[in-house]
Amino acid sequence: MRTERQPPPSVQAYLEGWLRRSRSPAYLLVSAGGIVAGAGGDLERYGLEGLDEGAPAAQAVYLLEGLFPLDDSFVLFRVETPAGRFADVHLFCAEEMDCVLFLDSTQEVAERAEVEEALHRILESLQRETDNALALPRAMAVVQDIGERRRAEEALRQSQSKFQAVFENSRDAIGALSAANHALVNPAYLRMFGYTHEAELLGTPFLDVIAPEYRESVREQARRRFSTADLTAAYETKGLRRDGSIFDLDVLVSRYECDDETYTLVILRDITDRKATEAKLIHDALHDSLTDLPNRALFLDRLQQALNRLPRRRSAGLAVLFVDIDRFKLVNDSLGHHVGDYVLVTIARRLTSALRSADTVARLGGDEFVVLLEDLAASEEAFRVAERLQQELGRPVRWHDHEVFVTASIGIALAGAATSRPDELLRAADIAMYRAKRKGLARYEIFTPEMQADALSRLQLESDLHRALERGEIDVYLQPIVSVADGLVAGFEALARWRHPQRGLVLPDEFIPVAEETGLITPLGDAILRRACEWAARLPAASPVSVAVNCSVQQLNSAGFADRLGQILAETGLAPARLRLEITESGIMSNAEAGLMMLRTLRLLDVRFHLDDFGLGYSSMSYLHRFPIDGLKIHQSFIGPSEVSPEHQKIVRTILNLGRDLGMVTIAEGVETPAHLEWLRAAGCDYAQGFLIAPPLPPDDARALLAS
Repeated sequence: MRTERQPPPSVQAYLEGWLRRSRSPAYLLVSAGGIVAGAGGDLERYGLEGLDEGAPAAQAVYLLEGLFPLDDSFVLFRVETPAGRFADVHLFCAEEMDCVLFLDSTQEVAERAEVEEALHRILESLQRETDNALALPRAMAVVQDIGERRRAEEALRQSQSKFQAVFENSRDAIGALSAANHALVNPAYLRMFGYTHEAELLGTPFLDVIAPEYRESVREQARRRFSTADLTAAYETKGLRRDGSIFDLDVLVSRYECDDETYTLVILRDITDRKATEAKLIHDALHDSLTDLPNRALFLDRLQQALNRLPRRRSAGLAVLFVDIDRFKLVNDSLGHHVGDYVLVTIARRLTSALRSADTVARLGGDEFVVLLEDLAASEEAFRVAERLQQELGRPVRWHDHEVFVTASIGIALAGAATSRPDELLRAADIAMYRAKRKGLARYEIFTPEMQADALSRLQLESDLHRALERGEIDVYLQPIVSVADGLVAGFEALARWRHPQRGLVLPDEFIPVAEETGLITPLGDAILRRACEWAARLPAASPVSVAVNCSVQQLNSAGFADRLGQILAETGLAPARLRLEITESGIMSNAEAGLMMLRTLRLLDVRFHLDDFGLGYSSMSYLHRFPIDGLKIHQSFIGPSEVSPEHQKIVRTILNLGRDLGMVTIAEGVETPAHLEWLRAAGCDYAQGFLIAPPLPPDDARALLAS
């Protein structure tokens, strides 16, 4: 009978060694009285909190289903941890202590193998105990103490009963093989492969439960293991059920000797769900969640493989097409993101259907898609594909009662013409796409080396523009606006100028598009607005002329714009009624309801609004009378460089009549000749500006003009 005492140093040293070598072990030593005699490692990981030395081991006994005391037996089984993972539990009796070693089932094979090798020696001892039991009748003949004999019989019976209980109730399939044939299987083994009785499997080859196409690899595993004298191994394969279905199988193999015969212990687990989860995780990591198209990572991998194959296909070409949906933000802002997502899914399907099965289409994010074309006989094929894609995307997308029309700007980069690196080829197509957008929507451009230089120049310009805002290099020039009736100056339009330290005076046509693309248009617009208000506020009180400032749709819709405008007016001291905010017709109509709410909010500050470039875009009469608009500004293209054409005269007269009917003033831009001015006077236009009157002037010159 065992007595309670501290664990010998040899057992403690063995288990402490595991703590140093392994990533997730824990151990527990339990005395015969059910008291914790020693513990170490992360026991909380396995749901055994607070089991300090001297504490009752009841919690551990409950977790391990009453397996204590072990009575010199050995058990290997698996439990589920509180975190939902699984742990291999090794129970054995050593030096009068019940020893429990926990090891995550995901632990490295080498570590698990070391545990198996050490503990199989105990298994051999258990086998010898069983062999001794066969000789028990002979031993009993010489045993005088009947009580001693009964105690020995009961101990052996309990030991065998515990081992049998664990074997039969294990959730893992456990089998013993002799000469690669089934010699013993537990109920879980039968259930896993769809058999009813043990006799159906005993004596059959282990390979019978392995899918045919995987049997050779399993044979190779066995040959390698026996040739290297490895006691354990772990691998994954495919199992074959009795009904012919195939499933994913995890195999843990151990080899041991008993009575000069070699046996193989196999522990099997159905990992179909785990493999499906892994496959889904891999798929999700490489595909776009909305469209299920390949994402950037998978696209670049396929592009690299295609580039690797390219030298072997000398007569074939390769192209990357960068597809960006034009003005897609308008769809989200006007119809909502749920409609925008539906449109993106539809676009993905149309792009895929318009390509060959060997081609790849991927979504990089937002409204950006990329296409990989392989085996091109000539570069013209890439151009034809771009045209076909634009035709496919040009068809309306129907959402209930709405029809959404989209177009795409496409950049094309040919392998060899740009680079052989995937990221650089993709960047080249991106650069070409932006060139297409700048030239006009719904078109495509082919990358050229000159575009790279232009892109670097624009990148430098963007960097310089950041510093220009920080250093206050943005200034305004003022162009006079005069009354057509008497020629008196009624106001000025503030036009941005950049005093670049190296390049001198930079005009807005060069840097405003960069600001819009990079999101700098809002701080840039605020800076121009402040400069214009400061200049107008310093004019003599006897000349209360107005100042007009262009306001981009991004600036108008930016968070807190009304508060910033109110602060600028308060800090500069300019009367709000002297400020004219010029907004474009297309910009305000991109989201008419939101624009209407914003204009009404700004109207509370008492500022005035002019609709810029009127007639150049689209007009919505149903909204125009609802907007708090004070003036219509006629685009200079209707005035013409020399004289107003008969067709343009009709358009201008229509705008002038509309302005009068709605109570709005009218301003004509681009007045360059006396004939322009005379015609506008006769037509009834209120105000005019242009080079006939004066070009944009530096602030001091504009102030002097008022004094003259």
